[in-house]
Formats: sequence, C-alpha cells, structure tokens
Amino acid sequence: MLAMFGELEESLNRPWEIAQRCQVSLEKVKEPFPKFDVPAEHTTDTYFEYVARQGFENGGGDWRRCISSGGLKHDLAEYAERWIARSG
Repeated sequence: MLAMFGELEESLNRPWEIAQRCQVSLEKVKEPFPKFDVPAEHTTDTYFEYVARQGFENGGGDWRRCISSGGLKHDLAEYAERWIARSG
C-alpha cells in the first residue's frame, strides 16, 4: 500500500477504518463439508478417483476450449500421462 499510495497518506489508514466498522459474526458449523453418497462398491477415496476420472475422460468439450484458447499450461497428453501414473 505504501508503495502504491504513499503520497495519499489517508489511503493507508482507510482499509483499517473500514475493517473497524464491519460487524461480522460467524457461526461455527458442525459439518462444514457436503455429504456425498458413496456407492457400496467404493470407499470415499476410490469414489473420488472414479468421479475425477469420469470428469477428465468426459470433459472433451472443456478441454478443447482450453486448448484452443491457450488455457492449458501443458499438452493434454501430459495431463493424461500424469493421471495414469498417479492412478498406477
């Protein structure tokens, strides 16, 4: 903040002043994560892997859009290799 707004000294105190006016009260939630029905033939881990694999294999349209827009850091084949190596 000092580097960007040092010449406007009052701007350095503004975030603190705004934070002091906020009245936030968060209630503790007993179960903060959603529950998923895991089929009997799966454990939580194997079902997560199954769902992730389905998304990877069936996400063709999304992958093609990412590739065409330059949104992937690596080639799609590399992601597939990583998935296979991880699933081993």
